[in-house]
Amino acid sequence: MSRSKCPPSVRVALALLLLLPLCGGCLKANLYELLVYDRDTDAFRYLQVYRNIAGESADDLDHLISLWNRREQIIVRPEISIYGSRTALLRIDAAHYRQINLNSRDAKEEPAVETSISLDAIKVRPGRFFHSKDDTLGYYQEVVVSGRVADQAISAFSKDYFRGDFVEIVDREIKRRADGGVAGSWDELRREISSHSTAAKKSDAREKADKKAAPAAEKSAGSSKSVGLPCDGTSLAMLRKAAAAGEINLVRHGSEVDLALPMSPEDCRQGKATIDLVNQGLMADFQADRGNSAPPPTAMLRARVDDGGKLVITADILMCENLAKSEYTEAMPDPALKGNYRDAIAALREHGIPIDEKLTAKEVVDEFAGKRR
Repeated sequence: MSRSKCPPSVRVALALLLLLPLCGGCLKANLYELLVYDRDTDAFRYLQVYRNIAGESADDLDHLISLWNRREQIIVRPEISIYGSRTALLRIDAAHYRQINLNSRDAKEEPAVETSISLDAIKVRPGRFFHSKDDTLGYYQEVVVSGRVADQAISAFSKDYFRGDFVEIVDREIKRRADGGVAGSWDELRREISSHSTAAKKSDAREKADKKAAPAAEKSAGSSKSVGLPCDGTSLAMLRKAAAAGEINLVRHGSEVDLALPMSPEDCRQGKATIDLVNQGLMADFQADRGNSAPPPTAMLRARVDDGGKLVITADILMCENLAKSEYTEAMPDPALKGNYRDAIAALREHGIPIDEKLTAKEVVDEFAGKRR
């Protein structure tokens, strides 16, 4: 497993440890993810490591074997898991893909989707199955996305979202105000953000007080005019014009992405203060999760007003709040699935699929992260 390594000073890593659902009729596994950006090659490298793979039926194991047979065309990706389900893109050719379910065989094959992204430029590095010391099955899969391909994806998203959904959002707000609705308050928005960032620390007494106050608050809200976005009318007009003209786009610089929003001077000032507050909350959460195990980033979100009077928001692609844990943690197998673990191993051996008897999940992660010396 000789691969180029990112030194710690260059590597910006994030990982997520989660358990796929123990649902009936699907593959189950403990998943560890790691995403790094290599500044030298301007490329993103993404790894998925599955531990303790098991299925509940022969169909589940057939699906596992089917995934193996298609492994060279399976593009795994970070995503928010809905009900524990994980998906990937099955590359059909350079311009077409089909979304597939990794947990179970799709009841109906998804239609092929055409894309402007150069799928053939995405490097898929299929991994190997490995036999753990706990007598369970593991597997890993890696993809490498060049900066050029990342820019294609970001450009496609910007075009679809800012010229479409974003314009509709602004139009609805303009109409709502024309119908008598009032602008929201930046101060109220910041108070709302602060309340969410400290929600987990509320005492039971505070939560009970909130519940008692809720009916009164709902009654008060129902009797007032609708409240919407905090920016003023000048900003709405500027945003609407720029978005419709295709002048609002996400722009990547390394692992960071900039978004420049044309707004009034006061809204730029208020917007910067709001982003600064959001960053403070993200940094506090990051340090609470990581403790003293690693130095925190200087910022997860930044905001500034450029020379043209636009609010520029900068975010690091890697510093997603839910993917901020980069330390690898072993996943303990479920004793109740002992037979299922063995069945998965037996199914692969029956089909002549190789299983590495020496490789470990930690070795895979360490090699990928460049921690081996």
